Amino acid sequence: RGAVGGAVGRTEWTDQGYPAGADEQPVTGVSYFAAQDYCRWLSGRVPASLAGYQARLPTEAEWEWAARGGLVGGLYPLGDKPQGEVFFGTGIAGPRPVGASPPNGYGLRDTSGNVWEWCSDWFAPAAYLFSSLDPARNSADRSQEIPFGAEKVVRGGSWANEKELVRLHTRASQPPSWCTPYLGFRVVLARARS
Repeated sequence: RGAVGGAVGRTEWTDQGYPAGADEQPVTGVSYFAAQDYCRWLSGRVPASLAGYQARLPTEAEWEWAARGGLVGGLYPLGDKPQGEVFFGTGIAGPRPVGASPPNGYGLRDTSGNVWEWCSDWFAPAAYLFSSLDPARNSADRSQEIPFGAEKVVRGGSWANEKELVRLHTRASQPPSWCTPYLGFRVVLARARS
């Protein structure tokens, strides 16, 4: 299938790389399993200076902590109102180039409204009842993780969502085998878990 609005789906990639003109677009059309495979591949290429680190998908708590950029209680990455997120523009027909939104307090861009992003957690409606706002605490207490499920958590919303419906706390889920033009992923480089 073809790219939607400039997004680069995995079916458009070749052994030579991404399609011409798509070098700044987020990769979409990637299942959770394909995103996991990419993280494993990338982990094998971590430089020696970062020995002991691995690439992986973020947990849901890590995703929200990073997307908030140090902002406590805000609805969007830069406060209580949309301020330059991708979906804030009019006539949006696809994802914007990576880095199109202003940076949050941690320097991260596009955490809200470009493409939904896979998280490593299985989706459970009440998962927030058992987690902390502190990702370090959540990482230390892995006993609260849901060991299996039918769908994986996705966060961030996409260019096709209305801005009023996609806030930093908005959660959704997709079957891990799904590939859509609205869904991509973000990689975390973290110390390998034992």
